[in-house]
Amino acid sequence: MTDEAFVCQSFCGPGATGNIHQIEAGVSLRRNCPTDIPLVQLSITKQGYRVDFWQNGRPVRRCGSGTIALAAYLYHRRTDGDFFHTRVHTHTGTIELGYDPLGPYYVDRALPQLPLRQPRLWSHLGNLRIIHGAYAGGRGEYCIALCQNRQELIAAKPRLHQFALYTGRALIAACKAGDSTHMRYFAPQYGQQEDAATGSASVQLAEFIYRLAGQTHLDIQQLSSQGGRIQCRRISPAMIKVRGQYRICSQ
Repeated sequence: MTDEAFVCQSFCGPGATGNIHQIEAGVSLRRNCPTDIPLVQLSITKQGYRVDFWQNGRPVRRCGSGTIALAAYLYHRRTDGDFFHTRVHTHTGTIELGYDPLGPYYVDRALPQLPLRQPRLWSHLGNLRIIHGAYAGGRGEYCIALCQNRQELIAAKPRLHQFALYTGRALIAACKAGDSTHMRYFAPQYGQQEDAATGSASVQLAEFIYRLAGQTHLDIQQLSSQGGRIQCRRISPAMIKVRGQYRICSQ
């Protein structure tokens, strides 16, 4: 299974360019990957599809925008334009993805969530006022921080240089604004201060908002410089379906 690179943008939309990814299939696992474009490596094993995500030359445990790009790749390259639903094995477990009349999607399980300890510390690190918060997953996973409004979220300048001193967690900062949810995502431990558009963080945020307010559908606008548009729907306990538009750059 070999073919030329497939490059597309994920989670793009009105006012948002999303994340760009390059899909490579049938290649051996690289230890040194290009740093200019995040890479999605697809292979076939005895257990089925296997995918590895790379960003800034480092392996990444989860990548929602890369998964949307992979679903688009399979639709255009592997199924001859037929709708599909399949499973893919990743470093953190098996996820489901597919392509239907509404476009590409994937289904992932939200991590267990616990109350936020040391909210003052996270307010300091995030440089914002936290009104609700939670931890998602273990020490190397996520902190979710809900702030007052969009203005505070945009103005926040997290103290990223201090993150490594206190925690291995990434910060999901968010606020509610009418029917929409706004989000910013910071993961300096992955070599990128602020991610443009991230589905993996959206899954955790969707579960958090459901637990907080019972809301099952979430339209997320990621307020990075590039911007992202992400739709999440809770379809069963802790299971979130993620959708997003894409644009093919090269195939």
